[in-house]
Amino acid sequence: MGVNYYDILQVDRDAKDEDLKRAYKRLAMKWHPDKNLTNKEDAESMFKKVSEAYEVLSDPHKRAFFDSTLKARVEPAADAGASGDGGPTRYQNPLPKAPPMERKLPCTLEELYKGITKEVKLSRFIIQATGAGVMKMVLILVWYKYSSVKDCGSGESKTLDLVAEIAVMNRFLNPGQRTLVEEVLLVQLQPGWKKGTKLTYLEKGYELENHRPADLVIFIYEELHSVYTRDGDDLVVTQKISLVEALTGYTVKLVTLDGRNLTVPIRQIIHPEYEKVVEREGMPLPKHPKKKGNLRIKFKITFPDHLTPDQKLEMKKLLSD
Repeated sequence: MGVNYYDILQVDRDAKDEDLKRAYKRLAMKWHPDKNLTNKEDAESMFKKVSEAYEVLSDPHKRAFFDSTLKARVEPAADAGASGDGGPTRYQNPLPKAPPMERKLPCTLEELYKGITKEVKLSRFIIQATGAGVMKMVLILVWYKYSSVKDCGSGESKTLDLVAEIAVMNRFLNPGQRTLVEEVLLVQLQPGWKKGTKLTYLEKGYELENHRPADLVIFIYEELHSVYTRDGDDLVVTQKISLVEALTGYTVKLVTLDGRNLTVPIRQIIHPEYEKVVEREGMPLPKHPKKKGNLRIKFKITFPDHLTPDQKLEMKKLLSD
């Protein structure tokens, strides 16, 4: 996936607790905002990433599930039907794959703006091999391992292939029992992901007899927001204002998706088609998170229901000059 906590902390996948602590201490000191006054914005971003990486990797439960997310394949919303499963594999499983197990992951605009780690609770059926099936696999494997067959030093690869083949045959001969298991999967949202972005976890779905396990496919679902709507990488907001405000000036006051107070003064006359564009206050671009779309402010002007004759006369005088 897009974020790899091991890369952020600059440690190996098998790093111990002490390795994580040393890496975190070193990087936290390096990227502390107080020590990077000339590059404070980038330092704050890196400091936040380093802290998040250490929080996940130092927790055995979170780390285990994060490791499983590294196998996910991400397909942007625009390419939802693109590309297959990575590169070629040495062993081709002859069983058909079970239909994909699909899940929606509801996300708020704030979560898609910032990029966070979300927990996804999953329930799926797996097939546990019977004792007879396991014993049969062991006997065949022992026989094969100690047989006198040699083929130019390639016995090791043949053993690996045979293990997979025995596992496949065991599903035919000893299907076993279906067991419902519940798991929690950690999904790292990247800033700017759009509705329809697809994450595929190979063979992490349910299991059927005489089939390869299903792929788990998670679709990003964007929840409606009370203030903003999204148009590609832009954010759109509509402000209700009076006719007086439209003619005399208005100040837009908003709270951004990352919690900042944003003030946009407008001095010109606001007509029904007027749109104020605030650059770089939209959603992060998925491939370039430091870049952002625009904020587009639209207006709905409320007209008075009634004017007295004197008010109409004054309006004519004002607007005629």
